Parts: sequence; C-alpha cells; structure tokens
Amino acid sequence: MIGLLWANYDIFFAGISLLTVVFYVAFTLAITTWRMKYRYEMNDMQSEANTNAVDSLINYETVKYFNRKDFEVNRYDETMGRWEGVATKSFTSMTALNFVQGAIIAVGVTVILILAAQEVADKNLRLGDMIMIQALLLQLFIPLGSLGIVYRQIKHNFIDMNNMFDLLDRRAKVCSPKGAPHIKISQGKVEFKQISFAYEGKDEVLKR
Repeated sequence: MIGLLWANYDIFFAGISLLTVVFYVAFTLAITTWRMKYRYEMNDMQSEANTNAVDSLINYETVKYFNRKDFEVNRYDETMGRWEGVATKSFTSMTALNFVQGAIIAVGVTVILILAAQEVADKNLRLGDMIMIQALLLQLFIPLGSLGIVYRQIKHNFIDMNNMFDLLDRRAKVCSPKGAPHIKISQGKVEFKQISFAYEGKDEVLKR
C-alpha cells in the first residue's frame, strides 16, 4: 500500500504512512514486552493460589484437626487479592496500549487526509484520488491493528507455556554413571507376606 501511494501520489503520503507504521510497530513491541512482567506475576500468583488450595483440600483432615480453616481461607484470599491487583494493572496497561495505538493510526490518517484535501483544493488531485488514498490507508492500517493483537496473544501464550518448558529443561537428579552395565533379569516375582491393614477400630480389610 505504501508503494502504491509512493508510485501514484506525492511522496509525502508514502512517507507519513511509513513513519506511522514504524512508530506503531515500535511502540507496540516496546509496550507489549514491558507488559509481560504482569503476565509473569499473574501466572506465579495463580500457581501459588492453586497450590495452596490443592494442599488444603488434600490435607483437609489436618486442617480440621488443628482448626486452621480460617488461616487457609485467608491465605488463599490474600494470594488471589494480589493476583487481582496485578490483573487490574495488566488490563489498564492493555487499555492504554490500545488507546495509543488507535491514536497513532488516527493521527497518521488525519495528517494524510488533510494533505490530500489541500491537494484537491489546489487542483493537484481529483476528489476520486482522495477517496482512493483513504481506501489504501484503510487497507494498510486495519490489518495493522489485528497484527498487534496477534503479537500480544503469541507473547502471552509463550509465557503461559513457560512452566512446561521448565519441566522439559529439567534434568534427572539420579542418573546412571557412564559405563554402567544393564540389569539382566532372568526371572522375577512379587510376594506379599505378613501384610495387613485395617481402619481404626474396625475389622481388617487386608490380611495376607
């Protein structure tokens, strides 16, 4: 689109369009990268809250015996409260990003259309040329807005997969030494001897 503006109309139209695109992309990359810290914090707090909740549910008997229900609830609420605070900052910064992105495009389009209108008034361009310039600008800037959304989603998805990448990068703590011989098993069996189990105060449910 910028090439068409350059080839068919004044170089100022193409130059302003190029500057608008460059500024839009640079601003989007910088702010999106800066906003990622909120995503990291949100994921860490979400993991902490989930861990606390699962731990409390698994050990509910211990929590009940020691009367720690309120403590566990408050701990979960405190973690989720911090998560909500960071989520609010993330949402606010995203709203500001979208507003500035729209402002950049609006300023670029407005300046170009003002120049085009002046050219029409000076009879250097026809009204149809101005409409064509507007159509080319729409074809350029509408997909550009979608590109910013796609880039942000890709960054978010990569951050959300960080835990999986960490698991893949972990090495086993117990490793066989180099040159260790393979275990050769010719036969084997599993035996249960003198094993019993019973709930307290009840008959045995397993005895062997």
